[in-house]
Amino acid sequence: LIDFESPFLHVRKQMGMALAFCACAESLAGRTTSASRILQRLNGEALPVIEALRDIVLALCRAVKNQLLKDDALERLQALDAMGYGGVRKVVSQAIERSVHLEAAGDGILTPAELAVLHALSEGRGPKDIALETGRSVYTVQVHIKNIIKKLGCSGRNEALIIARRRGLVG
Repeated sequence: LIDFESPFLHVRKQMGMALAFCACAESLAGRTTSASRILQRLNGEALPVIEALRDIVLALCRAVKNQLLKDDALERLQALDAMGYGGVRKVVSQAIERSVHLEAAGDGILTPAELAVLHALSEGRGPKDIALETGRSVYTVQVHIKNIIKKLGCSGRNEALIIARRRGLVG
């Protein structure tokens, strides 16, 4: 159990930063609920660096749910530079960048059928129209849509289309 009642500021700071790094790793792995639980343990700590790290990890949790918010998390890292924690900023920044590169590498995981469905969705067609055009059942098309949403890490069709356009998967 971590004791934030330590009379030594350095010990409290190290414990808080270790928890913040654990929460960061959990959020980058997509386990935002676990990250939130870890961050709750930091609520009583009022050290500026711990507060900044808590804000960064909360922004990461939001970015995991909506990838368009990753820039917000990266911008919040600048607060660490201002406090003299450039090394910490560099470590967290590299972790975020690597997770972004892994997601970008995941563009190729869409099957040709899923890409065809994604293109048809981007042109404004619905599942019934896509099913008629491709000769598949509506249920198969709906499964492709669910897989696209899951693989792109989205919560719905519109968000999937936004991310697909941003990544250049559709025009």
